[in-house]
Amino acid sequence: FLCRSCAMSHRDRVFLLEFLQPRLDPVHLGVEFRQQDILQRTGAAQCCDISMTHYSFAANLVARHGLTLNGRAPERGNDWLTGAYACYNVYRTADDGFMAVGALEQKFWSGVCAVLNAPHLVNLGHATGTVGLRVKKEVQDIFLTRSRADWTVIFDTHDCCVTPVLSVAEAAAHPLFKS
Repeated sequence: FLCRSCAMSHRDRVFLLEFLQPRLDPVHLGVEFRQQDILQRTGAAQCCDISMTHYSFAANLVARHGLTLNGRAPERGNDWLTGAYACYNVYRTADDGFMAVGALEQKFWSGVCAVLNAPHLVNLGHATGTVGLRVKKEVQDIFLTRSRADWTVIFDTHDCCVTPVLSVAEAAAHPLFKS
């Protein structure tokens, strides 16, 4: 997918920036400002293609680092950021919603275990193998006891890196993107 930003009148450019601003990342804004600079200095228009695919690939540092270190891409579900650990995983809720747990640090995982009333799991967030599977299953079973909305309310008052997984429509309506 290519994002094309071509030279246009300043008025149209300002309108476009105001219209797209919530959707533009720093790379696109940097290109826009660079084009304005060139236009002002030289009077010549310019067109710039930005590959979002290349930009997204470059931003995926963890997977690329694993590929560089091991010579192979990490397997889905077997990597520390793709579900290998109970403390960094996605869990289904009673209403078929999902909650994302991103508690890699011990202090956050301890908080998750406290909220889930599972203090016996505090030292097992990074467990692997059979023990890791048992921990993930137990955490999954606990999340299945309530709806996503219930868990969201419960975790809202705790700083332990747990959040609901939102649909695109829900994310678009979230206060974070409304400001």
